[in-house]
Amino acid sequence: MKLNKGDKDNLKIVIAKQFGTVKDVKVNDLKKEIAIVLTSVSSLSKNTVAKLRSLVPNEYGDRVETAVESFESVRKMKPKRCLSNYIRFSMEQNKNPKYKDVAIKERGKMVSEAWKKLTKKQKSKFAIDKKDKDVYDEKIILYNNAIKNLKATTATNATNATNATNATNATNV
Repeated sequence: MKLNKGDKDNLKIVIAKQFGTVKDVKVNDLKKEIAIVLTSVSSLSKNTVAKLRSLVPNEYGDRVETAVESFESVRKMKPKRCLSNYIRFSMEQNKNPKYKDVAIKERGKMVSEAWKKLTKKQKSKFAIDKKDKDVYDEKIILYNNAIKNLKATTATNATNATNATNATNATNV
């Protein structure tokens, strides 16, 4: 799945929240460095995760991977948008045999002209079904809530992990 600007912003927050209570990581600087890494990528590959992991001290690298995994699992919930009226019309027109031997660019112009000639009533035939729109709206609300929860809970998880690490380090001393 490709990363759009919103995905990159959300991921930056999710990762940075993992380090809210870690003294040797400056969160604002980390956010800037994450943003720089994410501007040069279009998807989350192993190389991208490795680059993100290299931004923090070694002992905290697992937090980056955990944040990325959590983010990826929520991102898979994101529903696809409903097709627009024009796209539905275009798809139907492309099935028409008269476009079979026409170049894509020319076909696009012809379909566009045909769309412009349609009346509102004819265009309404290609409207999004209300039921489909409602299902999409419900799914996008669930997705947005999951992203909000992920952003909120990572801060709590990071605090708990830091407290556990500090307790372990105190015991070992």
